[in-house]
Amino acid sequence: MKKVRAKEPATLPKGKGETILLVEDAKRLRQAMRDILESLDYQVLVAANGQDALEVYRSAAEAHSKRGQGRVDLLIADLVMPVMGGQQLLQTLREETPDLKALAITGYVGRTDPQALKEAGFLDVVHKPFDADYLARVVRHALDGD
Repeated sequence: MKKVRAKEPATLPKGKGETILLVEDAKRLRQAMRDILESLDYQVLVAANGQDALEVYRSAAEAHSKRGQGRVDLLIADLVMPVMGGQQLLQTLREETPDLKALAITGYVGRTDPQALKEAGFLDVVHKPFDADYLARVVRHALDGD
């Protein structure tokens, strides 16, 4: 009789200490994403809208220039938020950091044009709802890609 081995769960791709700026106006989702990303060994900075994210980003950039810490490696931003949405945020940050990597988050599946978002500078779109496995893989792919 042949032994059947249980399939081992796939391990999620881990971070290497990179810093992610997570911008999401829904508090519960923001906290859940932060928890997932921190469990994967990422440093996570958070903001509830684009305007707050600009302040967080600039503080991190200032800390990076002074102490070599705090550089943001990836922006993950909701497209639709009060005050300033993700696309406007990315455009503003790209003026300061042209090579900033970014992922868009949206719950509006049929209303977003993936090609237009890529042209705007987003590497990929994360559609709500999503699971930890998908988030881990898309973040790692964005950080490792050229």
